[in-house]
Amino acid sequence: MVRSHEFGVEEVKLVVVCPPENTAYFNHITSAAMRTKLPEGKSLAGIMRATLRRQESFAVVSPAELLAVVQSMRFGPATNCWYSYQADRYGW
Repeated sequence: MVRSHEFGVEEVKLVVVCPPENTAYFNHITSAAMRTKLPEGKSLAGIMRATLRRQESFAVVSPAELLAVVQSMRFGPATNCWYSYQADRYGW
């Protein structure tokens, strides 16, 4: 997208939102193609290091961290409803 400037995009950031307790997600690559193409990528972070030119373009945050930031920004009633739903449903 960046190289082709699709939709006028000049910069991207991949943000993975995942509970830190989900170690299976972070440490197990399920894609056989990825394991074959990038054997050094033994984890999610390893795959990202192997595929991204700019390491700062990738971040992992927990749902609690994401919700705390969203709540602190005070976007308005709709965001407050979404935040409450997430907190009620998932207990974050």
